[in-house]
Amino acid sequence: MRRIYKFTSEELITIVNDNGFIPLKEDPKVILVRENSEFFPVDVNNAGYYDLMRVPGIGHISATRIIKLKNKNVRIYKNEQLKAVGVVLKRAIPFLKIGEKKQLTMENFQEQNGGL
Repeated sequence: MRRIYKFTSEELITIVNDNGFIPLKEDPKVILVRENSEFFPVDVNNAGYYDLMRVPGIGHISATRIIKLKNKNVRIYKNEQLKAVGVVLKRAIPFLKIGEKKQLTMENFQEQNGGL
């Protein structure tokens, strides 16, 4: 399945290394988050599909499930709900807000996971 993340060419060019390639040792989504940190954290209850797709740990299936819940007026209040729809919490938490509560700062995430 082809994934459509809606990254612009300007965004992608920022993560290309000196050899003209996207680094393989690090998730491109994480690199893009660092380069575009003003868009994060994303409020899971107010974000659209493509905003959710930009979050590391959220793929097509979990983003679709979150949008379906939102369309049914179901709000997400707990990390367990995110896990139930398929979000990889370890990767997604530093980039998400649930309501007004930011889940974990990027610095705390880096400390807990040995850096990014």
